[in-house]
Amino acid sequence: MFSQLSRIQSLFKLVQTPLVGMDVGSSTIKLLELSCNQGTYQVEAYANTSIPSSDTPASPIQEAVFDVVRKATTQRKFAALCISGPTVITRVFQVNANFTDEEIVEQLELEADHYIPYPLEEVLYDFYIDRNAEDHSNLSEVVLVAARRECVESCLDALSLSGLKASILDVDRFVMERAFKLILNQLGEQAIVQNTAVIDLGASVTTLHIFKNARSIYARDQTFGVKQLMNEIERRYGLSNRDAMDLVKYGGLPEDYHDEILQPFKEVVTRQISHALQIFFSSSEESAIQSLVLAGGGACLSGLGEYVEEKMGIKTCIANPFAEMQISSNLDKNRVMEEAPALMKSVGLALRNF
Repeated sequence: MFSQLSRIQSLFKLVQTPLVGMDVGSSTIKLLELSCNQGTYQVEAYANTSIPSSDTPASPIQEAVFDVVRKATTQRKFAALCISGPTVITRVFQVNANFTDEEIVEQLELEADHYIPYPLEEVLYDFYIDRNAEDHSNLSEVVLVAARRECVESCLDALSLSGLKASILDVDRFVMERAFKLILNQLGEQAIVQNTAVIDLGASVTTLHIFKNARSIYARDQTFGVKQLMNEIERRYGLSNRDAMDLVKYGGLPEDYHDEILQPFKEVVTRQISHALQIFFSSSEESAIQSLVLAGGGACLSGLGEYVEEKMGIKTCIANPFAEMQISSNLDKNRVMEEAPALMKSVGLALRNF
């Protein structure tokens, strides 16, 4: 049975070749290159580009990937990409601590239907033994990740025109866990043992991540994002999507924008966060969140952090994974810092080098 299931072999392997982190979102693609010198990271290259709208989505994504690689002028030839969404499955199960990889695969053969709710011929997978898990006597915890083959292939197809090759396919929750460790100092000394919610507010999807002891314990997507705000701006003022995005980012919208469009959107965002947290509480033994971090492109909206903190009564900050990094003199430091909340995934992917 398990012979129908193919191993990705690139989720958890060690990386020997320098790579860039590439975050392929629903509306933008972001590329980031990091270096590390004596424990200090530096941003060496960065670029982003919008994905043009089209009735045939594959070609615009490929063109956007080609464009972002050109803009970044990186010399690296390999990339780490992220697979995410409801078709990506993460499961944790226990095996005998003395099991080899081959014996773990044999156990998966026997129980694949239990772990993977898709036809096995449509799935790619990888796994690793979690050495940091709590001691279970003679047992080890194994983290299994399975993804629909089409999800993986779409990531690989996106690189076909760019000159880059996929070295790593990573998973959203592990990528964010890696990046989360860079923002712990923003949250205070107690953050590492407390429950922290990271809200990744993207264009079309918002993801709630819960971290405890600096590890991901929960992740859930919901179909909601900044695109709703942009659609209303476009409709209200007769703007193109690009013009709407630029005016939101750099200012210049009419005076009624803040009260009649932005403020209602902040209220909706806060309700969405509250609803997502209630779902988390109802499905776990946890009952409180001590701090909240806003990430993603939506985190940069004017005053959103302060509004969420006031309405929810939870300490809230805007993610900045570059707070303790250096920025190459070849880059616009102000621009990189402005984009920082939206680059959590890109950072988490680029960190696979180290």
